[in-house]
Amino acid sequence: MGKTIRNTKTRTDESKYKSKVRARVAWKRFRERLKKERKVCELTLKPLSRNFECHHKDLDIEHYEMLVDDHFCVLNNTAHETIHYLYRYVCDGDFSILDRLSEILHSMYEINHAEKTEKTEKTENSGQ
Repeated sequence: MGKTIRNTKTRTDESKYKSKVRARVAWKRFRERLKKERKVCELTLKPLSRNFECHHKDLDIEHYEMLVDDHFCVLNNTAHETIHYLYRYVCDGDFSILDRLSEILHSMYEINHAEKTEKTEKTENSGQ
């Protein structure tokens, strides 16, 4: 393995290091293999975009070069950003954020689905 950066380095140093790792042939082959094997965004189950993200579940910079299948998931860009955004709350101990998200999404679905159902029923009843 190549050099690793200790946690005492700056974010800029980490970004440069990560870019170097991602430029390596081994990384590119690993990424493409995961894309071929998994085919879809693991959050949305939609086909992977051309510029999908190979997301490290292990966020320790010391492990960045470890290409272990189970330590990665493949995500489209928006899903990747969403995972990182929500993970910040989980790191702060707010595990119930996922429950709140689920409640909001279910509520949105019910509201919007109910409106469509009512419109369809009114249209069907007006034609009788």
